[in-house]
Amino acid sequence: MTYLMRKKCLYDGMEVMRFETLAKRLMSFRLIRLSRVLNYVLSGWPKELDGPALLPYWYRRRELTVLDGCVLWGARLVVPPQARKRVLEEVHKTHPAQVGPTLEQVAQSCDRCQAHRMTAPLHPWVNPGRPRARLHLDFAGPFMGKWFLILVDAFSKSLEVHPMHAATTRATVKILQNMFATHGIPHVMVTDNGCVFTSVEFGDFMRGNRITHVTSAPYHPATYGLAERAVQTFKGAMKKMETEYSSLESKVDRFLFRYRLTPHATTGEPPAVLFMGRRPRSRLDLMHPDLAQKILLKLQRQKQDHDKTCRERTFKVGQHVFVRNFSKRCKWLPGTILERTGPVSFCCELTDGTVVRRHQDQMRNRITTGKVGELAPAPGADEEVLDDLEDGTVTGRASISNVQNPADASVGQTAEPEEKHPRSEEQPTSSEMIAPTMEPVIRRSSRTSKPPDRLNF
Repeated sequence: MTYLMRKKCLYDGMEVMRFETLAKRLMSFRLIRLSRVLNYVLSGWPKELDGPALLPYWYRRRELTVLDGCVLWGARLVVPPQARKRVLEEVHKTHPAQVGPTLEQVAQSCDRCQAHRMTAPLHPWVNPGRPRARLHLDFAGPFMGKWFLILVDAFSKSLEVHPMHAATTRATVKILQNMFATHGIPHVMVTDNGCVFTSVEFGDFMRGNRITHVTSAPYHPATYGLAERAVQTFKGAMKKMETEYSSLESKVDRFLFRYRLTPHATTGEPPAVLFMGRRPRSRLDLMHPDLAQKILLKLQRQKQDHDKTCRERTFKVGQHVFVRNFSKRCKWLPGTILERTGPVSFCCELTDGTVVRRHQDQMRNRITTGKVGELAPAPGADEEVLDDLEDGTVTGRASISNVQNPADASVGQTAEPEEKHPRSEEQPTSSEMIAPTMEPVIRRSSRTSKPPDRLNF
């Protein structure tokens, strides 16, 4: 570069300034600011400056050098103020990219640079935050003999395609009315400046539904680029399915189904998930394990293992039962089922009129013998209830001698048809079932206590 600048040459009729020229001009202006900088670089900088004019050079004094009478800042040449305009014109001769504020000012004053400036920085649309808040509309067609109205949701990127015979305002409004009845009215709708969207009828439809209608700048499709990209995606997919032997409507449905299940490049989620909050089922889901069926099989196996040691127990309304008591008196109390409150829970009325709610595990079958105060457990009753009966802790009878089996009750009494079938007789009232309660007898263990055997070492 130094060799080229030292060499005298012509470029588009303009003579390139050489190092010697810059040095002569610098030496001819020794009393100006840059001359003092040159002297300070060669002889040393003073401890204090007499003014703020040389502060920019003072801060960079350790980076300044002198070469052939010219001041260099690193590898760059410090140009005198009198020669800067010509140097800038030489640098901007081929209209390069602007670097620095000085060259930016030169480019702004250049007509050619202003006519060929780069596009403005991208200004993306604001994310609406929820589905169906802003819709982008555009027409595709005529394509495959029809027009297609394409709608894109700005939040979920969900796509809708509606085939049309003609792109008219009345047909467009009818499709939008059907869509609003299903998904609601959006806040904003973005379109281009087509005749359908700028018509009076379409404007009245927007104002009537309180929708903000935003149109793009004329001949600037990047404003509604979301809809334009959707049109290109739809056309490309339909062209790839031209060889398939199916109707146009079937192809559109299959395209939308696959598109809505495919993760979008912007959101990273399928449009159907963001739009509906769930992933629709597809044939590919059959390849995944069914969690619900797995849980059902586990529950069925758990029930089978549990029911191996259990007996089937059924109760009905009006049936006499023993109800588990959780107070300090006795464990089981007689009662009658009033209603079923669940698959395995019931409300029962005790002999004293108290209504309690119990699980079927807390209930036992009970059969009355026909006499007031005489109760008998049902055949196959649990051993725990029988133990309570033998201990004299079940209320509703006078003594242990009154408790007997249904088979023995028919032998010691006068045979009557009603007593042979105690379940078919009229159920006694609660007052008839109450008998004097005996005080519980405190029993002590009769086991002989033996002293423990100890090892005597």
